[in-house]
Amino acid sequence: MVIRLLIALICASTSVYGSAILVANPTPVGAEAPSTWLSAVPAASLDTVIWSGTSIPQSFTASTSNYYSIGGSFASGTGTIVKATGKFQADDGIAPNDALLLTGSNGGNAAPVTLNLPTGDIYGVGTYIQAATVSGDTGAQFTARIQAFAGGTTVLDQSVTSDLSGDALFLGVSATTAEITKVIFSLTNANGSAGSFVLDKVYLQETYVTPVTFAPGGGDPVTAPEPGIASLVGSGLLALAFGLRKRSART
Repeated sequence: MVIRLLIALICASTSVYGSAILVANPTPVGAEAPSTWLSAVPAASLDTVIWSGTSIPQSFTASTSNYYSIGGSFASGTGTIVKATGKFQADDGIAPNDALLLTGSNGGNAAPVTLNLPTGDIYGVGTYIQAATVSGDTGAQFTARIQAFAGGTTVLDQSVTSDLSGDALFLGVSATTAEITKVIFSLTNANGSAGSFVLDKVYLQETYVTPVTFAPGGGDPVTAPEPGIASLVGSGLLALAFGLRKRSART
């Protein structure tokens, strides 16, 4: 009985994936507000993808401020870079003249957008998203979706609805381990944009320092344990289990 309990504890302590929660604004139940997430993440571990260029091909690469290379792709067609001014709103977290990635700028719907991230380096990802077309923002309520993956495993799949004016909303994921390898952004309710949207700069929480994570539904930030600690605990429990089994065999 003791051995079975120890084996169960080993499995729990050496789990491959951590706990991922939604980071969003508006903030639904079970999510953290982006302002809380961004302010709590140490500056040394916060990286950004700032869009640049003009026409963006269906498959593309983008560089981060810390010189990571991010691979991306549209479901179809191409995108373009537009400025958050004039026909594109500069509201909420989108600042005036921010460079925005616009999907479907070729007259079709290029969304969803997939971003492939460095394996073993990313704890969190987030960005402001807004329904839009080449003519600008729709001014209508929309619902955006984020899917996050650790390898081939889905660790988060959530949708958030904007206010009635269709203002930009923050959509992201925060995990307790550096497990995020891919995110997909899309709209489930486009309201006039045919599924096209803009993405502002993308924030990445990386492995430069111990990550800050949150309890679902709010609460104080907590420091996640280093991956090596879980491995040591698992190894110790494993040795203890084998020792007990050997002792039982003698008796």
